[in-house]
Amino acid sequence: MQRCIVRIQRECRSWLTLRPQSKEGLQLLQIVNHLHLVANEYRYQLWLRQIYDWHEEHKDYINEKSRNPVSGRYWYKHKMVRKSFIYIKMPFQICFII
Repeated sequence: MQRCIVRIQRECRSWLTLRPQSKEGLQLLQIVNHLHLVANEYRYQLWLRQIYDWHEEHKDYINEKSRNPVSGRYWYKHKMVRKSFIYIKMPFQICFII
């Protein structure tokens, strides 16, 4: 699947806002903001490494749930950070313009 880099950035910025409340959201936003600097396969691999390292450090945070004691239903506490990460994580193809 091929997705526009600008679209990925725009969607994630709208979900994370320009001033995220959490340090995890701010770090993810900084990684997303560097996506437009990816100009070749090497930089793409470095960018993917940043995403992987971010996920390893914050996977407990994005998987944190709240539960309603009455109904037993749950929801993710940090829905927009999680949504942004999952959107970035989706496999996509980048066409490099050199």
